[in-house]
Amino acid sequence: MKIKQNLIQTAILLATSTLYTPAFAAMPTDAILEMSEQTYFCDYGLGTYPDCMAGAVVDANYFGMDTSGDGTFQNGERTGIEAGTDNGLILGLSQAAGEIDSEWTFFSNSGWHITSSPITIATDDNSGNVTLDMTGWRVFWNGVTINMGLGDDAVVTCGNTCEDGDTFTLEYSAIVPDDGQTNFGNVPYSLFMSGTIKQPIEVIIDTGGTLTCGDTALSSGATTATDCKITSENIGIADTGDSDQQGIEASCIGGCFDFEITGLTPGAVARAVLPLSVAIPEVAKGHTLRYRKLDTATSTWRSFDSSGDNAIHTAPGTISGSTTTCPAATDAIYNDSRNLTPGHACVRLTIVDGGPNDADGIENGTIVDPGGIADTYEIDTRVASTDGCSMSSTPAHSRHHADWWIVAAFLSVLGIIKLKRKKAE
Repeated sequence: MKIKQNLIQTAILLATSTLYTPAFAAMPTDAILEMSEQTYFCDYGLGTYPDCMAGAVVDANYFGMDTSGDGTFQNGERTGIEAGTDNGLILGLSQAAGEIDSEWTFFSNSGWHITSSPITIATDDNSGNVTLDMTGWRVFWNGVTINMGLGDDAVVTCGNTCEDGDTFTLEYSAIVPDDGQTNFGNVPYSLFMSGTIKQPIEVIIDTGGTLTCGDTALSSGATTATDCKITSENIGIADTGDSDQQGIEASCIGGCFDFEITGLTPGAVARAVLPLSVAIPEVAKGHTLRYRKLDTATSTWRSFDSSGDNAIHTAPGTISGSTTTCPAATDAIYNDSRNLTPGHACVRLTIVDGGPNDADGIENGTIVDPGGIADTYEIDTRVASTDGCSMSSTPAHSRHHADWWIVAAFLSVLGIIKLKRKKAE
């Protein structure tokens, strides 16, 4: 009886299960450590913020200075910091005053955190524990630049594996140099930051135009001019296909992108490379991968038009954790793979200004392109009728009839068991 039960369970699993293999992940080398909104608690636990009886203490992002010299950082020695124009610390990039954090005040003088050289990853165990080389960390305060990059590596602890979208905390400490620039020489300094890790998705163009993110990407938190990746949730307009005969299994595979290219010669052709967060997948029989574009004027989706000089090419690229590196738009490797090739992670779009794939539809030197890859399939909406039965006119896909697959698998197992019994007899 146990063998029969195992056979039945196996048949049901084969009919209904999908195997999933977790992807390797690590902190992107160009990650943005986006600072969360500031939080507070009541000092000494007296009250509940904002109704504190002994003052409120910043808790999410701050630096501390042990001005009392007691070897500890008291709650009152914290100075809160808020995100700057870059929303936080960007690895691999030098940042000026106002980019990492907004203006703060310490002892009645204004200050900012800056980097004289990029902060980089020192170690990463790929399990959520990262250290950062803070050699370039500086404080610009009261008109002077203070070298605060003399401490040990900063320690970053992530909620998962430090991939795109993961949460993090950063802790760092150093000693203020006793170089006569301030009255705080040899005073211990500490830094605490928390928030979310974001992976910039850089769209590459090969023209003389200027690339910027579209309105949807900007409103969704794009932090650099070319970090234009968005999700279907960001778009908020579901892709329901071009007609009743087209179904959409999945949208924004590897991410959707919302970008604009300006400054072109009217009618010019531009090429843009989109680095996907996952490789283009194989699709089920009867399904087709299509690059789908959002028509912002009608709030409907349509497939990329490859007529004329418009084209889609792909290349393998290199995915490392949350980072995808693609060949330049001019690389001949794209010529080997027209349309969407499974296993590739880089998509090159060739778009004619004012053509069918330019969302504004005007030869004005500006190309607007919100879109992404979708898994599509055809729906049979034909209706048949006889005296004895009828065919439903409601479109249906095979995945909506998993119950019949289970029954079929179950009956198959019963047949096998019956056959074995006959042989045993």
